[in-house]
Amino acid sequence: MPILWKSLFPQRASSPDCCGGSLPARIRRALRFAASLRVRKEETNLRGMLTVFRVAHSPLSVQPEIVNVELTNRCNQKCAFCPTGTGTNQRPKGDMEFDTFRAIVDGLTPFTRIQFAGYGEPFLHRQLEHFLDYAATKGLNKRLQILTNLAAVDEQRVRRLLDHPFHKMYVSLDAMTSEEFLTYKRVNQFDVVRRNIEILAADAARRTAVSQQLIVQMVLTRKNQHQREEFERYVRGLGMQPKFKSLNTYMSLASKDRIQEFEIPELSRYDSKRGYSKRCPWPWGGFIVYWNGDVSVCCEDPLGTMIYGNVLQSSPVELLNLATGRCGFRQRYFKDPAQIAICRGCSYA
Repeated sequence: MPILWKSLFPQRASSPDCCGGSLPARIRRALRFAASLRVRKEETNLRGMLTVFRVAHSPLSVQPEIVNVELTNRCNQKCAFCPTGTGTNQRPKGDMEFDTFRAIVDGLTPFTRIQFAGYGEPFLHRQLEHFLDYAATKGLNKRLQILTNLAAVDEQRVRRLLDHPFHKMYVSLDAMTSEEFLTYKRVNQFDVVRRNIEILAADAARRTAVSQQLIVQMVLTRKNQHQREEFERYVRGLGMQPKFKSLNTYMSLASKDRIQEFEIPELSRYDSKRGYSKRCPWPWGGFIVYWNGDVSVCCEDPLGTMIYGNVLQSSPVELLNLATGRCGFRQRYFKDPAQIAICRGCSYA
């Protein structure tokens, strides 16, 4: 009860900042924020009302909606449009320390969605399962997601995955033949990924109850779109959920010819001529934490050009609500997203 009471009636900030302002201004901002939240249907009504109340009452009260956690920026694949895979991501390579992860998790609530996603393959981090177990002690496993290519794990590790608590796992297969896989991923790991998917599916089928959602994903391109129906039949046949995703060429630094070779025009995610809705969830709702604890305002920042703090120096709530870099970003975003490089042409902005 004390925690709930404190959440509903937090103390007012002692000094003004860009996240403060008059009560009417806070209510208007809170309504914009609530409208941008991508929450599950069963949470929308109650959660939305509580969010409006908390933001209107105090700029210190908003918890992150989503946090991307980059366990490592090393990767075992070379995807055609990934900054890490193409070698354009020049940030130093490294793996997240447990103390850094703990600093993130200890400052969140079970309402926050954590994604093990960034600019590397999460399973290259040998402590991933330990991180999952720790997040569960804080009640955060119910909204924790893992994005993986599932090529960096051996059979024993695959068979133990479902022993650890998480909500969803997205596995990128992206092709139904080794040739198409090699064209996009630029590594010969098709058989390994497919084997691991099938081991995971068989292990899930043997268990009496599996709470985790297992999703196999295909990024649709000109090269593989003819395999869409075959992919869906294959995944559903394993008892898993298929998911199709449009190609992300943003921030890849790829040439226009290279993009046109892969991208399906009608599925393009980015258009510089598209207007801005100003309802992106990231300015108010979340951030990405790189392996060394640095925090950027958006997940589409592979080079770390928008870093404005570190979780080892400030809490997640402070980083979301009061950090100078975050507040300045919000002001520029709501004035005109086009003036921000990572927002320019983005479909979310």
